[in-house]
Amino acid sequence: MLLTMHLSLNYAAVRSVQMTSLNRQRANIVFSTLLNSDTDLDIANFNPTHETHPTPKHSKATQSQKQWQIPTPAQVSKQEKIFETDGILRWVSAPSTQHKLGTCRIGVPLEQFLAPSSTRTGSGSLKTSTPISDLSSLFKSEDYLLFLHRNRQSWDARILLKTSSTTQTQLKAWMHVLLAARVLCSSAKEMRTQEIEYIMDTISKTLTFLNDGSRTDQYMSALTEAGWDLNVAALETRSGRRIACT
Repeated sequence: MLLTMHLSLNYAAVRSVQMTSLNRQRANIVFSTLLNSDTDLDIANFNPTHETHPTPKHSKATQSQKQWQIPTPAQVSKQEKIFETDGILRWVSAPSTQHKLGTCRIGVPLEQFLAPSSTRTGSGSLKTSTPISDLSSLFKSEDYLLFLHRNRQSWDARILLKTSSTTQTQLKAWMHVLLAARVLCSSAKEMRTQEIEYIMDTISKTLTFLNDGSRTDQYMSALTEAGWDLNVAALETRSGRRIACT
């Protein structure tokens, strides 16, 4: 009886805590809710095989900003699970509707970034199908790189951080990989033999969407206004690695 009461009180105490930093679980809740409410984004009709980019319906993100829904720390604390799978990518359409998209590792060393599609040759060199050259060009102006590998019915994502990365870089990278995984999950049936090209196209077009009209910067400002502290690095659960890009 006393043990049950003790555990119940501890559970209630944990549930009452309202954290203002964005760890992986809270980032999933906040980012998916925010992206889901952005009327410029139509995931259902987002087909990366089309030649056109996901051009917003409006010329600037500010025109749809009033419709953005950003959960406050108090609201998110009510949705958080005390025990959540580490590194899971989860899209929250509503408090009762959640979609597991896959998993993600952030701040990994280069070898782990390439690991899902790499093998060691007889000479000891690393052979990979990850299009690292194309990724380097695509993310030349960003402080991170990311890629996703299919893992049965979900996705295994990796985020590589540059030495120039900041806390907000990590937040943008997590938002980007969450959106890319959501698009890939919704259009997986359309993939054929050129899966790598399809994934690259999705990554490219979701990045274009986030950068259009300084959209991500406006997202970050809105998050700050909602009470989130974006200066606390909470996405990495252990000391991460960085790469130097020239």
